[in-house]
Amino acid sequence: MAILAAHQRGDLCYPDIQIRIKTERGDEHYSVLELSHRIYDAALRLCKVDEVLFPQSAIGKAVYQARADQASALFSHASITLVLGGWDSHGGGGPLVAKLPRLLTSEIVGLDAERVERVL
Repeated sequence: MAILAAHQRGDLCYPDIQIRIKTERGDEHYSVLELSHRIYDAALRLCKVDEVLFPQSAIGKAVYQARADQASALFSHASITLVLGGWDSHGGGGPLVAKLPRLLTSEIVGLDAERVERVL
């Protein structure tokens, strides 16, 4: 969200993809940075670009064909996917589906642990 905020302020040039959803209260806008599965999220997959579903658009075709060894399209259009990972879970499975592992890992370390007795 810090990347999105910096981009919206103009402090950071980021290749963002935005979707617009028309609601009764007005248009809502969402960045690919806000989508749970990033570029492969269903919200983006079902959107249209010039009346064409995103996966069939020029950008969509490029990012859906991206793989770890051919990731220029992701770098150009949704580079956060290269850091946080992404998986085209609706692509049919097997080796032809984009599966990009995240570059970041995390772990929880407990310090000064104390034994707790539970009464059931």
